[in-house]
Amino acid sequence: MSEPNYSVANADLRRLVEKMKSDGMPRGLAITHEFVRDEHARPLAEILPLTQRIKGLYDHGDRPAAGNALCLAMIGLRNLLQQYALIGILEYKKMQELAVLVGAIPDPAEKWKYYRLPDKSFACWHCGAEVLCVDQTQSDRIPGMPLAGFGRVRHKVVPFCPNCETRPSERGTFVEEPEFDVC
Repeated sequence: MSEPNYSVANADLRRLVEKMKSDGMPRGLAITHEFVRDEHARPLAEILPLTQRIKGLYDHGDRPAAGNALCLAMIGLRNLLQQYALIGILEYKKMQELAVLVGAIPDPAEKWKYYRLPDKSFACWHCGAEVLCVDQTQSDRIPGMPLAGFGRVRHKVVPFCPNCETRPSERGTFVEEPEFDVC
């Protein structure tokens, strides 16, 4: 595998993400006066008004596009969250959600491999390339009986990084447990 793209995230943030990947996301505290530590007050004071600006732009009907005010605000928020993640700002549930939403950290739902871009597409956390997708056709099969199935086919969108991963097959197999007891 190639060297990580440090313009996506610096080495310290990558170490933090690896720790979250292995240990799980922190429990997630509420942002209240009793839980906010002193060193987090200033970062929160910078982040929260930016989130209000982004919300206002969305409410006004704007959508992220390269170089527009909404896209720039989202990139600014992403950069702030990446910077403040290193001092523990991701202890707060809302900051965790926001960090994933604006791509400051990779999405745990995507196995920590991809992060969101302002236009809501995804990019590879490792190299920064745009994530592509394959429409995979999957046949239902009965476990232990590789040639027996239910006669059903489903389609699943499978994401992959064209630089770091091999292109998935357009045909896959989905194993389903039988819905009846065999005595």
